[in-house]
Amino acid sequence: MDRCRRGNRRKTLAGRLRWAVSGLFSPVVAADGAIFTSGPDIDGGTKNWWYAFDGDDGTVRWRRPLKTDTKETLPVADGRLYLPREKGVQALDTATGKTVWTALPRVNTTSTPIVSDGTLFVTEENPPGMTIIALDAATGDEYWRTAYPSSDDYPSLDVGAVDDEHVYIQIHKSDADIIALSRNDGSERWRASIPQPPNKTKGPS
Repeated sequence: MDRCRRGNRRKTLAGRLRWAVSGLFSPVVAADGAIFTSGPDIDGGTKNWWYAFDGDDGTVRWRRPLKTDTKETLPVADGRLYLPREKGVQALDTATGKTVWTALPRVNTTSTPIVSDGTLFVTEENPPGMTIIALDAATGDEYWRTAYPSSDDYPSLDVGAVDDEHVYIQIHKSDADIIALSRNDGSERWRASIPQPPNKTKGPS
């Protein structure tokens, strides 16, 4: 009898497919009972879209035309989905897909935004350099910005992580350089360089 009960429990707890949507979609994020992603027109059209799928049955809650492709997981917080745009950044209402605000319309965003405790951090490319900008995640108002000139020391950078005190900037070059900025005002607190081993290429055997 006990064996039968344990067997039934296994069957009850076993995962089963609830719904599926076919296509080449970007990494998904789940929030507010929905799944957010981007991908091809599920009705067979030629355009790509931002989607909000219902988490229970997979129906489309809303969709919007995709203008800037991204292969990274998008940040969601407090009922807002944050999207990088060809120019600037945009916040959408997770329930309706309507635009809550847009910001930084004149320069290129170069990475997916990061949201943390009511603040949105984005990286902008604004020749001749790059700029880290902190925005109010609710309104899009700017808190601060810290700029770095384009040079061999700063060929490319973006926000890697955020904690209660710091914003950690990754510098993309041969060595693994990290800069820690003050979360409050964007001032530089410290930086570290972690030398990387040289690439070893095998010669002919």
